Amino acid sequence: MRVSHPYLRVVAGLFAAVFLVGVVDLGLDGEAGAAVVSLVLAGALGWYAVIGPLRVRAARIREQDAATAARADAANQAYLAGDVRAAMAPPPPAPPRLPVRRGVLAAVGAAALLFVVAVVSVVTGSGEATTPGGSSTTVQVR
Repeated sequence: MRVSHPYLRVVAGLFAAVFLVGVVDLGLDGEAGAAVVSLVLAGALGWYAVIGPLRVRAARIREQDAATAARADAANQAYLAGDVRAAMAPPPPAPPRLPVRRGVLAAVGAAALLFVVAVVSVVTGSGEATTPGGSSTTVQVR
């Protein structure tokens, strides 16, 4: 079983994180409706980015557990039949780990960098606040 579209899942995770930052920003601005829509989009994209690979991993673990149980049952049946060698055989080697593509690692790094830039821009803001007259004044934080 293989994870389909790993690059698309990375991009979906990036946008889920950006929408989550938007939820915080919109919530602080008092725009509840837009924050709820952003939260729904973040949840849907996060679900796509995370749940698919987790399901694939769970299926792979179930297959490995079933194979281990079958080998143990076969060794037990052989032992009960009188074949001690089958029961004392060494366990099979561990299954190999799935490789991670270099492109996926690069996409994760780029997504993390963009997310950090988005968080820093939301936290710091532009430093200017507009007055009702239309002119901007600098806000000083103490």
